[in-house]
Amino acid sequence: MKKTTYLFLLFLCGIFTNLSAQTASQTLVTNQWQLELLVINGDTIPMPATVNVIDMISNETLLLMANVTRLTFLQENDSIYKLSSSMPYASASAYYNVTNTSINISNFGPFTSSSSSSDDFIYEDFKSEYINNYAGPYGGGAYTITANQLRLGNATTYGIFGIYDACNSLNSPFGNPTQNLISGQMLSDLVVSPGEGYELTWYADADLTIELPANTVVTATTYYVVQFNEDCTSIPLPVTVTITPTAGLNDEQLANLNIYPNPATDAINISYPTSIENIEMFDLTGRKILSKTVSEKETQLNISHLNSGIYILNIKTDEGLGSKRIIKK
Repeated sequence: MKKTTYLFLLFLCGIFTNLSAQTASQTLVTNQWQLELLVINGDTIPMPATVNVIDMISNETLLLMANVTRLTFLQENDSIYKLSSSMPYASASAYYNVTNTSINISNFGPFTSSSSSSDDFIYEDFKSEYINNYAGPYGGGAYTITANQLRLGNATTYGIFGIYDACNSLNSPFGNPTQNLISGQMLSDLVVSPGEGYELTWYADADLTIELPANTVVTATTYYVVQFNEDCTSIPLPVTVTITPTAGLNDEQLANLNIYPNPATDAINISYPTSIENIEMFDLTGRKILSKTVSEKETQLNISHLNSGIYILNIKTDEGLGSKRIIKK
């Protein structure tokens, strides 16, 4: 009787062990994973949280892209899975035999990768380590899954991954991180654009604990802005503000600042009862498009070479500075 009971218990243990292994395997391939830590030959590789998206003309950062490296398993047959890594400006894939405890490279298809430069040198170093020294030469090894955390690799070269959340990939809103305003202007006057379906929220600190209303009068400091919807909040874009102490035009004076036609196709006319001293035009990223010294009551700007869109005119008169938007058709 004791022998029969002992054998029965061994049989149950075998079932539970096999079920546990199958659960681990199913957890591995049915989830998408996000890299949290990368170790190459025993060295932890610095992993920047963001990627600077740089304007090639001005060499200024326009937005911050979330540095998310995502693993996805796609089944090809009973045991062969295509393992794909996707990350900013790069991707890689290979085919593996997946067992209950390990994955091993398969000859089902070759390792492939593609990459382009982000011009962010810190991120490029990390990307190169991942593609060339982890995803590329990795031939397989053991994996463990503990509390929804995946360890994949060998003793000295491995990645630690958590469950992927799409909200982690939401980039910052679009805007120039250095902008100039005049005394008395507000956060709402800063040129920052959210993606379609998103709204903006401003903060006074990088930890996003002190929320600011859009009508906050700015000072010469750095503010942080995120885009959000009901499901996700982006990483913040830091915007450093400088202040021009020139007084702004009041409402009555602004009403006398005429810009026509608006919208326009080829040229716009600008007039003011007193002298116009200088005009600067910016796009919606805050990048300066043109500057013109005037010293007259009327002038004309040629905009035929500009792309269609919305532009900001900062017009300095002998009575103060006025800002207006125009539309280029």
